[in-house]
Amino acid sequence: MAEILKGLPAASAITEELITRCNSLKSKGIIPALAMLRVGENQSDISYETGASKRCEKIGINVKKYILPKESKKEKILNVINEINNDKNIHGCLMFRPLEDKDTELEACRLLLPEKDSDCMTSESLSGVFTGSDTGYPPCTAQAC
Repeated sequence: MAEILKGLPAASAITEELITRCNSLKSKGIIPALAMLRVGENQSDISYETGASKRCEKIGINVKKYILPKESKKEKILNVINEINNDKNIHGCLMFRPLEDKDTELEACRLLLPEKDSDCMTSESLSGVFTGSDTGYPPCTAQAC
């Protein structure tokens, strides 16, 4: 017999679990923080950013946004990635892709530390998906499925 699954109870349970985990980290002096790097004003990126920011706020995760103009040069984007890599108070990074310049996107993906790669954009994170290692994070959509 088929069973209708409702999304709200599942989403609420996941949110409660994440709040508990976040509070546990905070009790140890760790304030979870996510960097979001967006280049340009793509409306679907802005929409995703808004939703993700609201979810982070509800859970208790700090969000630090890096919003760059569409015409930003490769050096500026890579400098931001380095800043995120070097900031010990940032635990993850979500970079909105695709970038207009594919070379810049590939270099940014190579530069980001895998332990801060929240969207499986580094080679190390991707290989971790296939090898079962704890390096990086799997893609959100695939993990949700």
